[in-house]
Amino acid sequence: MVVAAGREGLFSAIRALRDLVERELHSYGHANPPADAAHVEQLRALQLGIDELDVMWEQLDAQSHHLAVERERYAELFAFAPDAYVVTDGKGTIREANLAAVDLLYRAASYLAGKPLAAMVVLRHRKRFRDLLGAIETGTVRCSWRGLIRRGDGEETEVELTIGRLRDGTQLCWLLRPI
Repeated sequence: MVVAAGREGLFSAIRALRDLVERELHSYGHANPPADAAHVEQLRALQLGIDELDVMWEQLDAQSHHLAVERERYAELFAFAPDAYVVTDGKGTIREANLAAVDLLYRAASYLAGKPLAAMVVLRHRKRFRDLLGAIETGTVRCSWRGLIRRGDGEETEVELTIGRLRDGTQLCWLLRPI
């Protein structure tokens, strides 16, 4: 039996195995006494195992649904947070920006993704900004910086950036607050 990839494929394979076992047991049920009692006992044990798999599958499915709801909730919290948040990789390349950051930087979220945050910093402040990135790379967990950013409309805005390394160690979380 070839099992299709993914969750549904596994569920279908378990259902097919259950049907096969039930057909086998049904065919033995008409023989009196059963032709092979040991085989019938093995089929019943297999059926019990399949029932236990079903219960575990239902629990995993419920947990998966719960996690999906929680993931959506936290994505919404990030997106609609009142403060500007940006998530970058360790080098400062933007991975995500919430709506407040899009408004503050005056740039579309699709434009921001993949751009270095340093590119938004006014040229004369970039060295200090890169020093901040260097401090985070060398192990500082959290620090702040004040400087000027250039918005998409060309306006310069003074901001305070607070940066922290996320637990996974590969991403940085930035809080941007206009001064």
